[in-house]
Parts: sequence; structure tokens; C-alpha cells
Amino acid sequence: MARQWILALLQVLGVRAWSNCSDFGLPPYYYSCASEGAPLRCCDGRYQASFHSMCTLPALFRAPICEEVGPTAAPEASELGAVPLTRWPMLMAHDAATGYLDSPLSPVVPWARTQPKDPSAAFTTQLNCGARALDFRGHVSASGHLMFHHGDVEVTRDAAAAVGEIVRWAAQHPAVEDLVLLYSWDCTGDGCDQKMAEVFAKENITVISDCQQLGRLSLEEAARLARLPGGGQVLVITDCVQSDYDEALACSGFDGPSAEAALAALPGCGDLGGFEAQRRCGEALRGRLGQGRRLRSQVLGYYQCWQGATNADFAVKRLMDYLVNVSSTDPKDSFVELQALWQETPKSVAIGVAHLSSLIKDEEKSGLNAMMVEKIKEGVFKHINFFEVNNVCDHGLELQAALRQHARKQLQLII
Repeated sequence: MARQWILALLQVLGVRAWSNCSDFGLPPYYYSCASEGAPLRCCDGRYQASFHSMCTLPALFRAPICEEVGPTAAPEASELGAVPLTRWPMLMAHDAATGYLDSPLSPVVPWARTQPKDPSAAFTTQLNCGARALDFRGHVSASGHLMFHHGDVEVTRDAAAAVGEIVRWAAQHPAVEDLVLLYSWDCTGDGCDQKMAEVFAKENITVISDCQQLGRLSLEEAARLARLPGGGQVLVITDCVQSDYDEALACSGFDGPSAEAALAALPGCGDLGGFEAQRRCGEALRGRLGQGRRLRSQVLGYYQCWQGATNADFAVKRLMDYLVNVSSTDPKDSFVELQALWQETPKSVAIGVAHLSSLIKDEEKSGLNAMMVEKIKEGVFKHINFFEVNNVCDHGLELQAALRQHARKQLQLII
């Protein structure tokens, strides 16, 4: 009776029923609300719903359009919306802006780029691969250009254009679970923080630095705060992150003082200060040791994380012990990074150069991201917030799915 009354009222008000709503399998009392500035939506007089959000509820809406229509800017309810924001597991792209690096002849780029190369749309690529949190490091160049950096390496992608790229992606992915979180930190150069704040303000992006406020927010509440005028959600935090960085967790190296001494005795490897020195050592190792293969027999304590390599189990076990320990911390008013990635040390870079490797290749050859998918599924990590990886497009969507299943298990939800 109520639905008939709503339909009659709409007809009195001159709102003509749109045949497509019923043609697409929706009840007859739905009408088009395209005139309200929302194409591809239907209304029943009580609320608006995009076809995309309807299609997430197949028990209620069995519409053929679900196979044809992509997401719109309408927000979507989430079964996981009640999860505290600081306990919401998000796949994080480590040093995300390095995906824009495009200098194929530069020897330092393989050891600076942590993410897949996409000079024009690296953030879009990473988000499409499952990342929902970006390790976001701004930089102001000597000429005053706001860009990004990884340590001493400048990433010249214009920061305002890159943020606009994220906003456009968010507008096409309105689900609460697709909240994009930018951890903006380590902003270097004159006036970097202020310049970056102006970019965020121009895009109407909410910035939170109050840890107590973050600790009180649920995922759904954070999504509401982060809602953009054009749809989707992007939230910036500038603090409240526990990193638990351990530089020793490298893919390769030499374990023990005798191994250190043996490396230093090798020609070209006495001083590893700076990338050029590390590169020279690596090239010397490659020429002397046949791309590093005989290193295992010449230097005791040598290890490498690649599958099947010498002492790979040592590198993997050490990283796993670290991750399990960090994940045992119950987050409250802050996020906790699980850095599921190989760190860089002077020795690991030198060995990597000897193997003609890179940060991306080390992840691939070790099978690290694929292994992390299984570890998350097995429930090895108790608490997960920021699950930070290199090379996010390697098993990224599987990592995202495993993380969301982890959240469901935490809430004891049955899907």
C-alpha cells in the first residue's frame, strides 16, 4: 500500500516512471532520477541507489543491467562499515609515487622504483591492482615544483595532477570499502607541507592529524568524512602511523661479522657508502663471481631471498618473524604498518647489482606477494592495518581479497 501511495504521489507531482527501471528488472514503483543529476540511478521515493550498488545485493535485485553497468558516483553501504578504521586492513603501495619513474638508462632507478612503471598514471594503476592506501611522499624541488621523492631520488610527476588522478579514480569506485587513504609524510623541500595541504584543499580532500579522532572512527564514518563532491572517498592522514621499520630485513646480504669482513676484502667492496660505490662493488662481484653464483662458496653467511637461492629460508623466516611480531600489536589510536617487503641496505643493493636485479625483481623472484596471500588466508597475522608491499600489481587483487576476508573473519561475518 505504501509503495502504491509513493507511486501515485510521484505521478501527481509529474514524475514520469522510467520504463528502463522496470525493464532492467527493478520493481515498477522505481522511477528515473537522472533529472536529479544522477544518470543511471533509479529511485523509489525514499532513497537513491545506483545500479552498481543494487547489483551488490543479488537477493533483492536480479537485474540484467548488472552485467553491463559500471560503478557510478553513488556511495555504497558496506557489511564491513562497522570495522574501526585503525583495524581496517588496507593494501598499501610502498613509496607509491616511484611508479612514475621513467629513466630506463639510470642505474639508480631499479633500486628506487618500488612499484610497477606507469609514467602517466601510476597511482591509477596501483589502485586498479588493489591498493587502497598509498605511501605518499611529497617533495618541493629547488625550482619550487611540488612533486614526489624516494630518498634522494626526485620523482618529477606533478603532485596536483597526481592527486587529481586519485580523485577521478575514486569517483568511479564509490563503495565504502574502496576508501582511498593517503599517508602523506616525509614532505621535503621548502614549504612542502603547506603546498601539499593546498593541493588537498583544492580537491576538497579531508585531512586528519588527530590520532584520537582517527581512533574513534569506523570505516563507514571515515568514508562519510572523506566523501568527495564528485563521488568516492579519499582521506589524508599526516600522522598516527607506527612504521616498525627494520632495515635489516633485506632480500640479500651477509650474516655475521666474518661474512662482513670477507665482503670488505673483495676488490671494489671495501666502501659501500653511496649508490655509486654499491654499484661498483656489484659489478666487481658480477665479474669475479659469475653474476654472484659462486659467492655462496666464497663468502660464508651469504643469503638471498630468491626462491631456490642460497639461504633463502633465512631471509624469509626473519621477515616472517618480524611480521608476526608486529601484527600482534593491537592498534588503538594509530595505524600499524606491516612492511611485507624487502628493505634496502648497501650490501643488498651491491648483491642485487651483481645479479642484475631490482626491487621489483627481488619481489617477483622471491614470490613474496604470492606467499603473503597464503599467510593472510591462514590467519598468521593477528592484526592488520596497512599491509605494505612492493610491486603491488603482483598478486595485488588476491592480496586485497585476502585482506577483506580477514576483516570478515574478525567480525565473524558469514557472506
